[in-house]
Amino acid sequence: MLRPLAAELGKGFEQPVVIESRPGADTIIGADACAKSRGDGYTFCMLPIDALVLNPFLFKKLPYDADI
Repeated sequence: MLRPLAAELGKGFEQPVVIESRPGADTIIGADACAKSRGDGYTFCMLPIDALVLNPFLFKKLPYDADI
């Protein structure tokens, strides 16, 4: 789903868009990488809803703050 979206975004932005998948640990790895990325406007995170809604109830400690 993301690869075709990245191709279209790349055309619109006129620069390459890179998809970096970080699977595992019930989306905690990817959500943590997203949360710790630089706030420079170049990072777009697409996560399943459980990373922000369910994981705080399923895990006592998360490496990221799920409160929005």
